[in-house]
Amino acid sequence: MRASHYLDLRPSESEAAPGKGILEADRIIVGIAPSPNRPHERRNEPFGAKSHELIQALAKNFPSMYVTNFQKTPLEIGKKLVAKEQKKWAPLLYAELALYVVPGVTRILTLGSEPSKLLCPGFKSLREDHGTVFYNPELDCEVLPTFHFAAAMRNPEQKPFLKRDLQRFFEGNFIESQKFILAAPPSLPTPEVYLDIETTGLDIYEDKIISIGVASDLDQAPVYIALNPGEKVFKKLYEMVKNKILVGHNISFDLAFLEHHSQLPWTKIKVRDTMLAAFVLGETVLSLKHLVTAYTDRKGSHSGGGFEDPQYLAEDVAGTKTVASTFLKRAKQQWISSLLYQLSPRIARMRLNGVHIDWKLAEQLTREYEKKIVKAKAELDHVAGKDINWNSNDQVAKVLLKAGVPLTDMTPTGKYSVSEPTLLKFKEDYGIIQTYFNHKDLEHDLSFIASYHDLRGTDLMLHPKFNLMGAATGRSSMTDPNLQQVPRLGPIKLLFTSRFKNGFFGLVDLAQAELRIAALMANDDVLAESIMSEDIHRLNAAAIYEIPMEEVTAYQRKKSKGVTFGLLYGGSPQGLATRVGVSVAEVEKIMYVLLKSKYPKLGRYIQDQKDIAVATGQSTTPLGRIRDLRLLTELEGEGSAERKGINSPIQGTASDVMLIILNSCFEQTEKLQTQSLPIFGVHDSSMHDIHPSEKMKYVGIVQNAFRALNDTPLNQFPLWGQLPIEGELILGRNWAQVESTNEENYAPLFSYPCSNLE
Repeated sequence: MRASHYLDLRPSESEAAPGKGILEADRIIVGIAPSPNRPHERRNEPFGAKSHELIQALAKNFPSMYVTNFQKTPLEIGKKLVAKEQKKWAPLLYAELALYVVPGVTRILTLGSEPSKLLCPGFKSLREDHGTVFYNPELDCEVLPTFHFAAAMRNPEQKPFLKRDLQRFFEGNFIESQKFILAAPPSLPTPEVYLDIETTGLDIYEDKIISIGVASDLDQAPVYIALNPGEKVFKKLYEMVKNKILVGHNISFDLAFLEHHSQLPWTKIKVRDTMLAAFVLGETVLSLKHLVTAYTDRKGSHSGGGFEDPQYLAEDVAGTKTVASTFLKRAKQQWISSLLYQLSPRIARMRLNGVHIDWKLAEQLTREYEKKIVKAKAELDHVAGKDINWNSNDQVAKVLLKAGVPLTDMTPTGKYSVSEPTLLKFKEDYGIIQTYFNHKDLEHDLSFIASYHDLRGTDLMLHPKFNLMGAATGRSSMTDPNLQQVPRLGPIKLLFTSRFKNGFFGLVDLAQAELRIAALMANDDVLAESIMSEDIHRLNAAAIYEIPMEEVTAYQRKKSKGVTFGLLYGGSPQGLATRVGVSVAEVEKIMYVLLKSKYPKLGRYIQDQKDIAVATGQSTTPLGRIRDLRLLTELEGEGSAERKGINSPIQGTASDVMLIILNSCFEQTEKLQTQSLPIFGVHDSSMHDIHPSEKMKYVGIVQNAFRALNDTPLNQFPLWGQLPIEGELILGRNWAQVESTNEENYAPLFSYPCSNLE
């Protein structure tokens, strides 16, 4: 067996040999494999030169340190260990480590996923589990996984994680495992209660709750854990916490599970959410396990075994409690955090309420799409001269070349590209390209309908998950299914209807939200006046091309509009020229007229935002949402940080405006106990299911929701009383009828203007 042992820490010494070294090691580092690029005279080094230099520096304070690798033969950089090699080396590595581990004393650091999976029971991923203290029962020691040194050196995001992990590995004095009691609590005396649950999966309707853990806010308070909770436990816990503040990490997930499985109104309880707090403060990695290792001295939940072990849940509750002390107080200073806490249980309820689908129409559309796909494929196969797989890029490229399409663009692997941007330039001259696009579009649309069938609940509703942390700017997202990606054109939006007989599908939309927000932030009264004109983009085009408004062409207006919105996204002249389809010189002229001549205050605001982004490494919205730009600066340069510094406050505030309106609608429907309800949001708009008898009542609810904007920090803008935030509530029988971009089906039944001004 000793032939398989590796090296001591000083491989350059003449007596260095496999298995030679200090037999009792306080610290052991296990890498993936030796570097293939080592010179012959340094062939005994376990790692590459830079990694080994780092290890030598770390070893100065730990002379009894041993280093080795999972695989003992060199591995090409960027390659992973194949299963066969892992099976071969795994028992040899365990035998080797057993010689050096002092049970209960030695700590092992694993670099990279492969050795971490082998030595850390329950390990999932480095992004989530880095720095966590795992207990390896076979070796009777603690194991901490982290990123491979070389990988972290190449990745600015991983560098601070690695630094923290090394600190924990070498110097960490960890808090003892959380005490827990396997029983429902007799009482929870503090106004705040920390909560977490473990489930068999992520599906509210298919999966079950394994355990519930709760703890009071008292120091040294144990975590009470109820295993396989039933009706009595649910009821007891609910009665105990219904008038308290629940603190959890991504607590909307817990509340949705608890409400569905207990049939008790958990989503009516006030909450604080440590994940939302971290998000508001600009954290980029939001998992509880990462935040625990990054900001606390807790070992992490895996120190207590797998997720079915009560100690795992106890550590998660304790971790939430400790992370809360780091983030909740700071986040309290940001106005937006209070809004997100109010929305957190409400979006859980929104998921439980679901979205109604016309399944008869879905079946009809499925049959129609299938017929059209067969016809389109037959046309394509006729051109090809045989039956081919039109989802195979290689086969498609061969057919197009044979049909005379002059493909020239290549993929990174050296094959002909058939991407959409590549083929669009041939669309007008080659009919096969249009047929090919038509076939792909039909298959794409049909996949949406198929996904709805797969995801519908036993109540025949879709239950999408609405995520308040969808993007760094603050824009929301959706999953299971993602209704924000429903095709803009076509019949699919016809499927989304009211659950009420003769009910209305309502869309609340903002008018020129980002332009209005930009004018308010820049305090640009000229821009505000232009926005309130009949057509700001025609007005801008007239100024740009020095012609009367009535002479502005549709193309000139389109160019002006494209550059105007591009400026709010921090676009460069080169980028906007490509996007809008004009020369760089023309874009520069448009930018000069807009930012220097016509709207100089907007121009100064944009430059100020660039300077702030570079100087501080972050951007902040008026409502307090912070975006950390330091990593972007390091990865992509100051230009990228400048663009995000312009866009994030504008786009983030526009998104927050809709969240304020959505939250107010929830608040009023709860107070008035309406049957009508909000059902989901799409970026800067929201969708509502309205009972026919409550139509005018709901119009009032939405109009009041716009006026709720006046009770926010937005009212501090000098132009707030002059430039209104406007929109409308549009009512129809389905989504397509109320979506103006769905040109062929847009046919609203009613439209009601909304504004924050009386």
